[in-house]
Amino acid sequence: MAEKLDSKEMVTPDEHIYSSMVQIEAITRLLVKKGIITKDELQVEYKDLMREAKK
Repeated sequence: MAEKLDSKEMVTPDEHIYSSMVQIEAITRLLVKKGIITKDELQVEYKDLMREAKK
């Protein structure tokens, strides 16, 4: 039988989206800080992905 979730452990969809966004930003900043990618490379890749998503 499935366990009931504690309401204190549940997150709203907005909280989940925000958490994911912050994690992505943290990873991106680390990649730039360590010189693995540049901000320009990130912007180009982002624009490419957005173009692909619209197809």
